[in-house]
Amino acid sequence: MKGITIKSNNFNGKSVEITFNPFSGGSIDLGTQTIPYDYLSTNYEGNYSIYIPEFDKTCPLTVGNPPTPTPTITSTPTPTPTLITDYLIAQNGDVLQTQDGDNIEWLI
Repeated sequence: MKGITIKSNNFNGKSVEITFNPFSGGSIDLGTQTIPYDYLSTNYEGNYSIYIPEFDKTCPLTVGNPPTPTPTITSTPTPTPTLITDYLIAQNGDVLQTQDGDNIEWLI
């Protein structure tokens, strides 16, 4: 079986509390253990939080590489501009055309 050994140059022989957050999800309380500690599991990659009560110190440990999220490509529709046109009919029957917002001035 696979696994890891958690050991320390400074805390060997000390009681620690270990919490394991596997990359696959969830949280596993490994309880109170004595360093060095062998954690045997096929699912050992993730983040460990090792709390040493005697020194009130927490040591983080990451084993393995977190999975890289695969980007999801979504298409965002591009709005098609709408041309708003106003029509004016001159007295002689000609059609005067302008885009919305333009001013047409004429003298009668």
